[in-house]
Amino acid sequence: MLVEIPAPLGPELLATPRAIATMGRICARRAPGRKVVALAGADFYLGARFAHAIVATSKPRLYANIIIRKDVIYPPENRKS
Repeated sequence: MLVEIPAPLGPELLATPRAIATMGRICARRAPGRKVVALAGADFYLGARFAHAIVATSKPRLYANIIIRKDVIYPPENRKS
């Protein structure tokens, strides 16, 4: 099950786990318009199973596991329309 995190960070994120809200803010700042989605546990582990690489950190935060999809983000001056 995919749950979309709203791109404009508003009151909707108050019910979102802190780790997901933090990543949403980082992505909104670094890659505006890109989607950040929260995955249910089974869906997350399925995605992680097919990941190219897994980085284990010592973060004890709940929901701090993140899958980053490789993509191309063009600089603003080269962005395709």
